[in-house]
Amino acid sequence: MKNVIVIYRISDHSNPEKIKPQYATKENCLKTLVREFGSEHLYVVCDNVSEQTHIMVKKYSNNIDLTNNGNTGTFLYSWRKAYDITKNMSDDTIVYFVEDDYIHCRNSKNVLIEAFDLLGAPYATLYDHPDKYQDKNDIRFKWGHGKIDIDDNGVRKPLNVYAHGEDTVVYASKSCHWKLTSSTTMTFATSVKNVREDMDDMIKLHTGKNLPMGGSTFKLLAKKGKGLISSIPAYTAHAEERWLPYFRNWQEEATAI
Repeated sequence: MKNVIVIYRISDHSNPEKIKPQYATKENCLKTLVREFGSEHLYVVCDNVSEQTHIMVKKYSNNIDLTNNGNTGTFLYSWRKAYDITKNMSDDTIVYFVEDDYIHCRNSKNVLIEAFDLLGAPYATLYDHPDKYQDKNDIRFKWGHGKIDIDDNGVRKPLNVYAHGEDTVVYASKSCHWKLTSSTTMTFATSVKNVREDMDDMIKLHTGKNLPMGGSTFKLLAKKGKGLISSIPAYTAHAEERWLPYFRNWQEEATAI
């Protein structure tokens, strides 16, 4: 199986407005990642963490950097780190940038590899963001951070179904479908080749910004002919009640052995 280099960013800070499921603790999220991707090629950037968090992370990785860069600074630090540690690796090696509030499904590593080996994706995410299926102009749509959708026997499903969605192209790999999507959060994968080619653009776009520029990042890459695909259904979830992906039991995935 092809190696996947994982650059994991963790901090003790988070947006207090975002409502997290109780099962999506920092440790549970890291544990699901290690369960699927292993720890051999895992590099963790601990930014502004407590001693307690540092001790927790050391249970899962020996490759730890302690930093004090803030959100966007940590993203750029991670990109530079990926650039440095992959200098002697082949262009098609996969680099996976991961934030600390993601739950990974079983078989997610195999699925991610398929995006590159079978579909030749420039960039890929395992997060099928619910906002791509919602219509902000519909009177039923509501902003906010709390839970909107429903759980049916533990499986997250949409409360409202909109006859609306982003225009896209759909592909099939061995394990699931994929779609071309306009953006995702800052948890995504690419090749070593793109880490090298796109580093200067990432630095230019993000320098001086308080938060990583998710939408702008993928608009910039699309202009370079580097599209982003996402798996259908999701194989990872941004662990926020408002935006948990559909058709998965995320508590079951978060606690699976």
